[in-house]
Amino acid sequence: MLEVNRNPNIEIISYAEVKKVEGYVGNYTVTVEKKPRYTNNDCNGCGACSEVCPIYTINYFDENLSARKAIDISFGQAVPFLYDIDRTVCVECFS
Repeated sequence: MLEVNRNPNIEIISYAEVKKVEGYVGNYTVTVEKKPRYTNNDCNGCGACSEVCPIYTINYFDENLSARKAIDISFGQAVPFLYDIDRTVCVECFS
């Protein structure tokens, strides 16, 4: 993923889902829905927000074998290295 991230001809649209693909070979139109991260664009991946988050939830990346914070990175080698908030468990203790 790091090599893909460094390639100027590839745009990574992380935390998104392909909704529709139309067209033909060599001429596609793709509809992509970006999911909200609920963090601002100034996130630099430092982890300070995760350190103070008091809420733990299941970790889908490792098949629920461990816990993760309500604000966390999906997995250690994620590209881009940005945090997102799981709003289903977040108690909004920060303003």
